Amino acid sequence: MDAVFHWPVVYRPQVGKSIISKYLNAAFGIRLNGSLSYVCEAHGKANAITDFEVEIQGALVKGVDMISWNDAGLITECKLMISLLYKVSITHQKMSTMLKGHKKSLSAKV
Repeated sequence: MDAVFHWPVVYRPQVGKSIISKYLNAAFGIRLNGSLSYVCEAHGKANAITDFEVEIQGALVKGVDMISWNDAGLITECKLMISLLYKVSITHQKMSTMLKGHKKSLSAKV
C-alpha cells in the first residue's frame, strides 16, 4: 500500500512515496528555521501526534502532525493540520455550497 499525505491546502490526499517525500521535505524545510517548538507529543506503537508551533515570516503558526507507520517503520499516513488555514478551508467549502444554491437570488440583489 502506498503512503498517503493529507494537507489542508491540497483538497485531495497525496499518494505515493515520490510526491509525499516532496511535501514532507518542503514542510521540514519551512519548520527548520530555528523557531520550531513542540508543545505536546503522544506516541503509540505505530503512530505519533505532535502539537507544534513555528514562526513563518513573522507569524506564529500552530499545527498538529498525525503520523502512522507500518511494522517496517515506513510512514503509511501523514496528516498535517494547521488550525487557521483549516478553518478557512472549511468555511470556504461551506460558503461555496451555500452560494451555489443561492446564486440567482444573490446576484439579483447585488
